[in-house]
Amino acid sequence: MKKAILIVTMLFACLGAESRTLKIMTFNIRFGERANMQQVAEVILREKPDLVALQEVDVFTHRDGVVAAGSTNYLSELSGYTKMHALFGRTIWFRGGEYGIGILSKYSFMESRNVPYSVQGAERRTALAVELELAQNEKIRFVCTHLEVADSAIRHAQMAELCDRYAGTTIPTIVAGDFNETSASKGVSEIFEQTFVRACGDQPTFPAENPRLKLDYVGYLPVGAFKVKRVKVVDTSAVSDHRAVIVKLKIRK
Repeated sequence: MKKAILIVTMLFACLGAESRTLKIMTFNIRFGERANMQQVAEVILREKPDLVALQEVDVFTHRDGVVAAGSTNYLSELSGYTKMHALFGRTIWFRGGEYGIGILSKYSFMESRNVPYSVQGAERRTALAVELELAQNEKIRFVCTHLEVADSAIRHAQMAELCDRYAGTTIPTIVAGDFNETSASKGVSEIFEQTFVRACGDQPTFPAENPRLKLDYVGYLPVGAFKVKRVKVVDTSAVSDHRAVIVKLKIRK
């Protein structure tokens, strides 16, 4: 009898340990140019993430010559296919609709903010942040962003602002997104790592067919909040020009 109780106790301990992880995904979906949202959702469903940071998301825009051209709400479609909670963060008005970033989550949102950077280039950029309760009295913050593409000085300023915003926070915070750090713009990741723990490895993610550049990142703070258990870069060339990044984090208390 005692042996049976011990086995059951160990089983629950193992299940509890597994439940203490979060699987994070960051994915630039290239506004549906290569695939419709059902195909994008199939990629997400295969990986079974808990939280997804999405970039280049259309909501009711009209584009010519893309797979999903027409009036579409990508976040609503992805939410429907994946059965995840969805939140859109507009960065710009575009062709009769909106364009920006988004978050998919297995957990409902307690609070959300879509904050523009104070320094902007030709295209307005924001950081979309949500606070989630994973269990009673256990809160985390998840932030999705997509930085300036053309001007490295603006990109550096945006990253510095993002780091200043969350430095010193007591809420475990995960940041994921497309940092647009090309070989000519070294410095963004270094600024990031002065505040955040880089969790995503250094595998290149762009272009998807034959990646040479590391554009897509995941990181967290405070230092002891999580432990990286696994990093995976997914070949998503059939649906986007970026590869998706998967990071499995163990939650530390």
